[in-house]
Amino acid sequence: MKIIFSFLLTCLLSVSLTASTPPPRSADALLGLWYVPSRQSTIEFFKTGDRYFARITEVGGSWQQKYAQTKGRIIISNLKFTGQEWTDGELIHPDNNARFNLTLTLQNPNSATAVAYKGIRLLHRDFKMVRQQPTGEGITGTR
Repeated sequence: MKIIFSFLLTCLLSVSLTASTPPPRSADALLGLWYVPSRQSTIEFFKTGDRYFARITEVGGSWQQKYAQTKGRIIISNLKFTGQEWTDGELIHPDNNARFNLTLTLQNPNSATAVAYKGIRLLHRDFKMVRQQPTGEGITGTR
């Protein structure tokens, strides 16, 4: 009886541990256009070799006056996919060229969180990004 109980307990634990581990993501799930936190400007993620980069594609709203000249500039470089997140990247602030370490995680196919930090991840700043929908669909999915 003890052997059966131990076997069942082991099976249950292995199933629960497997269920709590998120499924692996596709490395290229990051590619495409994303709204930056204000949703007034966008960046485009692209891939070169096995690394991921992002450039500013549109600057709008309150950012227009300060960052209009940065359109086309690469602000994220060298992200490496680890199976669950993109790490070892660098964020270059478009205003003052300050450089930060960067890690990026997808919450779902249309929502991502970028974590920027200097040196240690303990002191960081999170940035939420939303995938830009193809032309004609809009954020709410209406046409």
